[in-house]
This record gives sequence, structure tokens and C-alpha cells, in this order.
Amino acid sequence: MLAEVLPAGDNAYGGFACLRPFLEDLQQRAKVQRALEHLTKAQSLAPRQAHTYYQIGRAYCLLGNYERAVPAFQTFTELRPKNPLASLELGFALLNACPPNGKCADGLNSYDVWRTAGVTAEHFLEMAERERQKENYPEALLYYQQAQRMGRELRSTIAYVRYLLFKANGDEEKAFQALQSAVEMDRGWVRENDRLSAWLRFGVAKYDQLEFSTAMKIFNKALELNYYEPSVKDEISHIYRFLGLISYHQNNYLLAKEYFLKSLSVDPTNIWSHVHYGWILYFIDAADYDTTLQEFETALALAGNQIIVWNDVIKHLIKWGKLDQASLYCQRAEAAGILAEVTNCELLKNSNSN
Repeated sequence: MLAEVLPAGDNAYGGFACLRPFLEDLQQRAKVQRALEHLTKAQSLAPRQAHTYYQIGRAYCLLGNYERAVPAFQTFTELRPKNPLASLELGFALLNACPPNGKCADGLNSYDVWRTAGVTAEHFLEMAERERQKENYPEALLYYQQAQRMGRELRSTIAYVRYLLFKANGDEEKAFQALQSAVEMDRGWVRENDRLSAWLRFGVAKYDQLEFSTAMKIFNKALELNYYEPSVKDEISHIYRFLGLISYHQNNYLLAKEYFLKSLSVDPTNIWSHVHYGWILYFIDAADYDTTLQEFETALALAGNQIIVWNDVIKHLIKWGKLDQASLYCQRAEAAGILAEVTNCELLKNSNSN
């Protein structure tokens, strides 16, 4: 009956019944109640059968009756003191029975239970990383928070995963606040590469807010961090690209050119660095238009059908009065079946008609 509610292979919430929201569906609750009747009968027939108490505890958690789940798991741990699975469930039941930290009035608490069973912060960290790999950020956060409470310093990692969660949910304001917290605390990173990514994204946020001086400081700080460069070449390339854009906005075209070249030396496949390098070459020397076109060609070849890249390239060609070349790119967009989405081709048509 429990398997009808929690099918085999359902690993949501790590497979832990006491981490799940309690059941609200009346039919599912009725199945769990019937399961409890059988489990209680089994307990009376074989009171030393540890697994029965484990299932009773899980059933009570599914019903939201955490106070009754706790003694069932306690009995299991007395019968099987070296089984961490039930100790984890007991700890989660205590978190729900005695919020917010699982510390109950009788002195029983989640963290003593887990430590006694040999559960460490690393166990929770493993679970957190596994869920994060699946982009299951809510569950990853739960486990990171338990690892933090078990003594592992994870403040920036927790804030950064909150940022990823809010970003995925489209809550830009909360995402920015979480990202800012991660960078400003700047301690408790599981992965140094996450630290670099957070600093990059925070710098981009400041750049988008037109706070160029602050953004430049953030990007330069990011380049001083510890990281394994081959695994973060995209991030490093984009840091140099944004430094180039800031220099461009400050009318320092030669410095911008240097930054774009650095960006491309780190990652020659960076589409936007090719586009921006093409801009700068033209701004520095409009006579060197052929080299600019080579960069645009490379960018469009890498971009495939990414409309935003086509629009940007064509927009600049129109702005510079290179209408013939813009027309050629619009013809290529038509051949690729993306002409309707390349809105700057409509702008070009209006320019030609005028």
C-alpha cells in the first residue's frame, strides 16, 4: 500500500518520506492509513522486527504526524543502531516536529541523532551535490543547509544556489539579492569555480545597471581568484569581454581591443567576442572594414540560427551605412529560414525604400 503512494524508484526528496510535504490527497492518505493498520498488526506479532518501525515512521511522516513518527524511528535505531538511513529519517522528522532546527523540549534534536549515527556534513553535501547536478535546486538547498548546520561552512554556496533557484523561477529581484549575498560573504564555497561564476554574474549585473566602475572592480577581482582555468574558460573569456565593453563605453577603444583579443585567446569560440572585436576594429580604423567583416563572418558561423547575433551584426552594418553587406546577410537569413525573426532586415528594407 505504501508502494502505491511512493512507487519504487521515486527518489524525490532523496527518497526520504519525512522530507516530503505531507500528503493532502484524501485517497492517498486513506491508503497510508490502511498501511499503518497492517504495520501496527505486524508490530504486535513481531515486536523485534526493526523494519516494521521504519515503515511506521515513514507512514506517519507522509500523514504529517511527525510526533508519532519520532518514537517509531527511535525504536528502529535502538534495534539497528548502525543504520544511518533511519537516523536520517528520524532527524528529518524532528525538524518537522520541532521547527525550525529540530531541537525538541525533551532534549532530543536532529543533529545529535545524526552525529550519534555517524552521519556527517559530508553525507549531506554528497546528497546536495547530486541534486544540484540534476538542477533540482530546492532539494539541493535542503541538504546544503543541513550540512551547514552539521558544521560545514557553506554560506556563499547556499546563497549562490538560492540565486540559481530564483533565476530559474524568473524572480530577478530575489536572484540579485542572493547573488549579492554570495559575493559579499565570499566564504563557504564548495567549488572554487562557483565562486568565479558568482563574481562574473555579479559583475554582469552591475554592468547591466550601468555601474561600470564597480563592474570593472568586480571583474578584476574575479581574475585574481583561485580556479582551474580549463574548466572555466567560458567564464574567463566573458570576463575579458565585459572588461572590453566597459573600455568601449569609456571610449578607450585600444584597451577594449586588447581585452577582446584576450577573450578570444582564452576561448576562440566566444561568439560575442568576435562580434565586439569586429566593432572595435571598425571604430579604430573604418578602412580596415574587411577585418571587421571576417570577425562578423566567424561570429555568424558560430551562432547558427541565434537570432540575436544576426540582428546585432546587421544593425551595426546599417548604422555604418554598409547596406549592401547587410542585404547579403538578410538574404542568408532568408535562406536559413530565419528572415522573419531577424527584425533588422525589416529596418533595412525601410532604409532602402527611403
